[in-house]
Amino acid sequence: GKVTSVEVVPAVAHIARQIVAANGYDDTVTVHNCRSDELALDAMGSRADIVVSELIDDHVIGDGVLQSHQDARRRLLVPRPVVIPWGGKIWAWPLQMRLPAPKDVNLNELHLPRCAQVIMSHPYYSFKLQHSPERYFKPLADPVHLFDFDWGSGPLDTLADSRTTEGKVFTFRTSGTFNAIAILFTLQMDSDPEHDYSACMDNPDTHWDQPIRFLPTELSVLKGQTLKMIATHNEHDVEQIKIRGVREDMQLGQVGIALPKKMSYKLHVVLEE
Repeated sequence: GKVTSVEVVPAVAHIARQIVAANGYDDTVTVHNCRSDELALDAMGSRADIVVSELIDDHVIGDGVLQSHQDARRRLLVPRPVVIPWGGKIWAWPLQMRLPAPKDVNLNELHLPRCAQVIMSHPYYSFKLQHSPERYFKPLADPVHLFDFDWGSGPLDTLADSRTTEGKVFTFRTSGTFNAIAILFTLQMDSDPEHDYSACMDNPDTHWDQPIRFLPTELSVLKGQTLKMIATHNEHDVEQIKIRGVREDMQLGQVGIALPKKMSYKLHVVLEE
């Protein structure tokens, strides 16, 4: 059989060709320096029956995995290919999060991660929670399952379309200050759940960061209280999260840089009654 490899970074493609040749596979493996959606079927010779990819970022879908698999299944793959990984899941984890202040310095009014979030082009701040001291954050509720993705065998025409969840009710397991949401994901390597890969806290060895979305207003929550989460994803990430059921007496006020209302979209979290 033949193997076709695509790598968009020229230096990486060059090294890949050297590795292939050094191991005696240059008659079997062809490395193309391009994106998969730039690859012509003629360059492959025939449609592939297996595809192995790593088009994953902290949001699972941020590196174009949906669009790339949609294009590959249309042009480059046999009708029922083996796809590894074949899908993923996105979760949202309600947290209380505040970095500790240096000795004799009060950072409560600054809240550095949130300030950085406001001036960055991306609406989140990434942490490796699995390597962070427990005092940096406190889980307030179980992770909320937002989206399932099946890029291996899902409906082709709508594979890369935006979607909005139904309202997901979640219950606070402990009292605290709800001010952050961590985005977590799992990968389905095949149809056996035993082979799933987790980028969540149950896998301390994961190298992935967890994107943190900060609420525009911190909320005081009590054990047993419930709120509802509604999320929308676009082609690249979780575009917006709405927290519904917020009462006025829960709102503690804004922390960090005070945002003009017209800029509050940068946080991509909306609070609703």
